[in-house]
Amino acid sequence: MWLTLGAGASIKSCTRHERGIDYMRKRVLYVLLLFVVTISLPSCKKESVSGHNNPQKPEPEEIIHYFSVSANRKVLFSPGNLQYQPSGHIWKFADNQYDIIGSTNSNISSSYSGWIDLFGWGTSGRHVSGDTYNTCYVPTSSKNVYKPENNYNATGYGPSMNMPDINLTGTSAVYDWGVDRTFMHRGTTINGQWRTLSKEEWTYLLDTRSCKTVSGVPNARYANIMVNYVRGLIVFPDNYVHPQGISNINPMDINGNKNEYENTHSSFSIQDWDKMEKQGAIFLPAGGFREGIEVKAVNTHGFYWTTTRINKGYSECVRFQSAVNRFSRVGCNYDGLSVRLVKDCCSN
Repeated sequence: MWLTLGAGASIKSCTRHERGIDYMRKRVLYVLLLFVVTISLPSCKKESVSGHNNPQKPEPEEIIHYFSVSANRKVLFSPGNLQYQPSGHIWKFADNQYDIIGSTNSNISSSYSGWIDLFGWGTSGRHVSGDTYNTCYVPTSSKNVYKPENNYNATGYGPSMNMPDINLTGTSAVYDWGVDRTFMHRGTTINGQWRTLSKEEWTYLLDTRSCKTVSGVPNARYANIMVNYVRGLIVFPDNYVHPQGISNINPMDINGNKNEYENTHSSFSIQDWDKMEKQGAIFLPAGGFREGIEVKAVNTHGFYWTTTRINKGYSECVRFQSAVNRFSRVGCNYDGLSVRLVKDCCSN
């Protein structure tokens, strides 16, 4: 009986032992599962807390670098001077602001496959049918004959004096290179209502508007400088801030402070100019001018057309020559000059 009882007791004891082992296995599995979950949860919690403590910063507001051309009008400049390929009838803005075509403008012809960037006044390629005295309106017009006996249009360029609008505005705006036209720039298409500045707007831009202080010069509007060995005029936006890390502009180069002819100017590399350009500065390169097919004064003089006509054969232009700047200058309408377009930005 003892044996039976002992055997029974032994069997019972063995069963409890097995149950204990099974319980321990389950306990270990539970602990392992809890450990895995515990590891995962802090990771999720940490990510959530991190996102809360370090919220994503909003994108900085884009700064518009505008140029006042009157008391209540501001403009943006095109990214480069106007260029034209005659054989393909393609208009574009120069790839870089300091690009000039130079002496090869002498190849001007309707079949020329290169590029030109010096244009007679009002040579947009469009023509008002009722203006019979306007005969030189295509971009490749190079006729340089002046006929004083013609009281309406002595050169054949631009709207004639008997038209309702003798400037490149109003009903004669079709003669403006920028109006209702699409341009290429670095392989992309640029749309927008582009136009040419008037004499009054150029004068306000360069002589009147209020601007920031640059190199200690208050109301710094422009400066005679060199970019990539090209002479020209830098025009500062109203809100220009000169970038850190590059040389300051010589104060004597700003706002025409030099009173004598001087060939040396503040000079900037392409890398420097990239930083200045990002601050909104524009550069008007000294592209020279063309008489007929003869190109002169490349990289020494800059001539830029306005929309303002003076009389039957002459119109206003902007001229700069090193430190000698004349922002109201008479140009014969058959002269090939540079063109820089703008588009209206905003009003006060």
